[in-house]
Amino acid sequence: LFDGAAKGVLGATACERFDKASDGLVAVRTPTDAFDVLRKVRMGITVQQMVLVARTGDIWLSGRKYGLNSG
Repeated sequence: LFDGAAKGVLGATACERFDKASDGLVAVRTPTDAFDVLRKVRMGITVQQMVLVARTGDIWLSGRKYGLNSG
């Protein structure tokens, strides 16, 4: 029976990564702050990380800004 839980390393580390990310979110004020939090939970299989800013429509990918205000 499928219980919806992630298997393998992803499942085994999910709670710890969630806790680390949750603890760091309080201090996030900028995309750079968000990438600092993401770095703490990055796994070896991670190819890219993104920060999405709903207020502005900006998308940050690997430290580079894209979106409505990317100039």
